Amino acid sequence: LTKNVSGFQNNAFGNRALKNNTSGYDNNAIGQAALTSNTTGYSNIGIGPDALNQNTTGYENVAIGQQSLYYTNGNGNTGIGVGSLYYNTTGTYNTALGYYAGYEDGSFRTSYNLQNASAIGAYSQVQQSDSIILGRSGSGSATTKIGIGTTAPTDLFSISPDIYDTGTAGTGGVSSTTVTGSGTTWTSNMVGMEIIFSNGVKATITAFSSTTSITVTPAITVDDGTDYRIHNRAFYVTSTGSAGLRSSTNSATAFNVQNA
Repeated sequence: LTKNVSGFQNNAFGNRALKNNTSGYDNNAIGQAALTSNTTGYSNIGIGPDALNQNTTGYENVAIGQQSLYYTNGNGNTGIGVGSLYYNTTGTYNTALGYYAGYEDGSFRTSYNLQNASAIGAYSQVQQSDSIILGRSGSGSATTKIGIGTTAPTDLFSISPDIYDTGTAGTGGVSSTTVTGSGTTWTSNMVGMEIIFSNGVKATITAFSSTTSITVTPAITVDDGTDYRIHNRAFYVTSTGSAGLRSSTNSATAFNVQNA
């Protein structure tokens, strides 16, 4: 705050933090060179080395993480994570959450002048205003799978509600395609669904033997007495664009097209 003239209610902690502030107010800078270029910008929060480093007049931005919102002179942006919204300059009301979110992923970068755009998840990038991107885009294992109702989505996008989780189950601690339940009342409707155990092991149910025995693929190793959930892949879209829809029980009305 060596150049401060009329600014008030500012807090600066760290070498060169808020060094050039003149009349900006209600700013908080924590970390080396955080908000170091700020002159008249107000109500900004920069936490981390070089957070909001180049901001001069932008206001009401929140940057948490090294070099978060580094080039910003826009307003109302929120970046949480190392490098989040790094190249944003004049964009406003954007949000990035995660490591390199809104920064770059290889040669793909988040655009510098977006409005009302959000990138959520490590390496997630957004290149169009008024858009929300969930997770990393790309090919192969780098692509983020989005799941609703499940802890381990199989598909690019999956709505897979928990339809049964009573009792416990396991394979006796050995590799097997047979899962044995305790206190369970499994049914044949569960064939085709996924069983996910509390330790993250999952498999697809391929056959029903009894209320306490099912067959799965691939073979898995799970101790008996493990908590589990059976998820119905109610709606899903695969990485190749294939889509599926199924109800949790056999029903002639599982899919309806209705008029106005």
